[in-house]
Amino acid sequence: LSLSEELLSAVNELGLTQPTEVQCRAIPAVLDGKSVVIASHTGSGKTLAYLTPLFQRFILEEGEGSSKSFPKKPRCLIMVPTSELAAQVSV
Repeated sequence: LSLSEELLSAVNELGLTQPTEVQCRAIPAVLDGKSVVIASHTGSGKTLAYLTPLFQRFILEEGEGSSKSFPKKPRCLIMVPTSELAAQVSV
């Protein structure tokens, strides 16, 4: 999926060694800058399908010393329809 070793290591530590079908389709598209709408059943890996490429972009920006990175400032906004999903994606 063209992810950094740092990110792959973090995902592997969670016990996730194989991407789901949703992740295989969404991650490369998001990394290519495409807009993606993901609809799938519970437990299919949707949350990681959009968070993984987001984290990948953060890692790349930090490595480049990008001016887009501002300490203590929000770097993204994720809107979700339920408090359960909000708990999954909060940092």
